[in-house]
Amino acid sequence: KGITPDEGTLDDLVPTLAYYPDVETYFARTSWGPQATMFSFECRPLGGHSLARLIEAYPWIGGVGHNHPAQNSFVLFGGGKELVVDPGYTLNKETANHNTVLVGGMGQYGDGERWPSWHPGWAHIEYASTDIAYVRGEAASAYPLEARLKRFTRQMIMLDRERLIVHDELETDMPRRFQWLLHFDGAADVQQTGEDQFTETFGGARLRIDVLTPTGMVSEIDLYEPTWNNIARPTYHEKIRRLRLETESVTSTPVLVVLSVNSISERPTFTESPDLLVITF
Repeated sequence: KGITPDEGTLDDLVPTLAYYPDVETYFARTSWGPQATMFSFECRPLGGHSLARLIEAYPWIGGVGHNHPAQNSFVLFGGGKELVVDPGYTLNKETANHNTVLVGGMGQYGDGERWPSWHPGWAHIEYASTDIAYVRGEAASAYPLEARLKRFTRQMIMLDRERLIVHDELETDMPRRFQWLLHFDGAADVQQTGEDQFTETFGGARLRIDVLTPTGMVSEIDLYEPTWNNIARPTYHEKIRRLRLETESVTSTPVLVVLSVNSISERPTFTESPDLLVITF
């Protein structure tokens, strides 16, 4: 509104890819039209880098306020709907409320706290492209030492309006079960539709979730209500539906998932060698 034809369209004037380094947040969208596909991603020290450096210098500050333990988490919008959601502001800040990973059932620093205290974890975005829709974050330091986590590298790349790839590399120094989480609006219909395949339908939009590796993860779909703060309680997600995928007890594993928005294409195939992962559509 208010843009004249000689100024160009919104797509001409506003970037579709953006990275904010202090709070380590990345946004990528295919366009500014109503049928665009968009994802956003976060991976940072609790409160951002500036606050973390300030607390290191002045430890009496102590807390990070309203921040959530949600590093390497993302949301996805497509087909005119929020397809993978964040529940929003909750009274107790729990990693299990976000689209990231639990390690042996353990969340990140600040998990379960109402006002998370600061911890010396320096989770960060390692690379964020403003040329293509690609981002990579490293969040192992966001987890307590008891998790024994050595690596949690998440890469995300959006190929087009239909296809978003999520690739995690997880490694611990002793066997652990990893819980991989996705959240949806409580009104969404989420079903397992095949081996390592799930679908969400929500308000006319559809999301297909293809888990390419590891195969055979134990799955659970539940409906829950987070511990809302009544003052800040959002009205758009009264309840949350969650998909939880759990690996076997391992010391390392990749997790490779393709999220397809309103796609009727067949399930992608997957092959790997020591140096290469190949996804074929």
